[in-house]
Amino acid sequence: MPHHALARYEAVGPHRTARHLVPGVGTFYHPSDPPPAGVRRPVFVFACGTYQLSYEYAPMLLHLASHGLVVLGVQDAATKVMSPAAMARALAVVRDGPSLPAPLRAMVDPARLALGGHSGGGPVALRAAAEAAGLTVGGGEGGAPAVRAFVAQHAAAIPASNPQRLAPNRPSDADFTRLEGGGASMLAVCGVLDRMPYCSCDTALKEYYERFGGPKLLIKVVGAGHMGNVGSAGDHLEGAYVVSYLLATLYDDDAARSALLRGKGNEDILYHELERGAPPTIVTFGHEYELIEQPAAVTLAADGNATAAAGAAAGAAAGAGGGGLAWLAPLLCATAAGANESGSGAAPSWAPPLPPSLLA
Repeated sequence: MPHHALARYEAVGPHRTARHLVPGVGTFYHPSDPPPAGVRRPVFVFACGTYQLSYEYAPMLLHLASHGLVVLGVQDAATKVMSPAAMARALAVVRDGPSLPAPLRAMVDPARLALGGHSGGGPVALRAAAEAAGLTVGGGEGGAPAVRAFVAQHAAAIPASNPQRLAPNRPSDADFTRLEGGGASMLAVCGVLDRMPYCSCDTALKEYYERFGGPKLLIKVVGAGHMGNVGSAGDHLEGAYVVSYLLATLYDDDAARSALLRGKGNEDILYHELERGAPPTIVTFGHEYELIEQPAAVTLAADGNATAAAGAAAGAAAGAGGGGLAWLAPLLCATAAGANESGSGAAPSWAPPLPPSLLA
């Protein structure tokens, strides 16, 4: 097993898994063992990409299920093109206990819900999440957000006018605003080698990450193309990021929270923003030097560790509430030597000198 913070999440989880087909909707992938009495499991509703069906994502979705999640792979078998109607049918099944397969009726927790999608399924899942964002589970202002998290994997954003004459699916500003207002957070994942039109890392950055105003993360996976590892068992590229993010947001899992920001010790690039209007923190996982993206507040303690002024740290914590990502505030120290995408590894100009002990 690899030795890095996300190793346990790229390995198969502790649960045996099973699957159940729901005709006209898709396939549930879930732990086969029942949860403890009185406990229910959160749900991740996943929209398949264009011309893809649920079984083509089965290795990834079963991997998520092995870590304790109930996953619904949504498909439109008739057209193989993801549609809002298909997502609406899927969400109706999740929320309507009697419509669930019998083994899931006492297992599913609709109050802990995440949506996501791959490629052309990404913008459709975003629209569904936005439409559900104003709802609560449990009633009234004290109810839980209907959607806690959104995952965009190599998600598309095709503009209305494009030379390929592709059907447009670029998310609207209103979708992002509604998702943010509903209290959700977002993880976008892209492949640096992705050459699919309108699905690149440039799309992930400009059309998803920068347009969403809530708590958010973007991970650029250096070795991934358009399919990433969505059809592979376990994780060799990006699956561990999705597992740890969903466990952190849906299970409030502290270990997953920490591992997500520490990464896999490679050259993948992480962006995250915890406060409205704050500059993004940009780090690479493949270095052993801890930085805080607060230039004026970074100091070098006597023991050689990078620290931040107490006031700055408290301010970051206060501004990181909501969206299930408040837990990131204490973890603003993320591994990085140089937060640049050129691969040069040069430290930012404001960074303190590297302590000799960290260069060994």
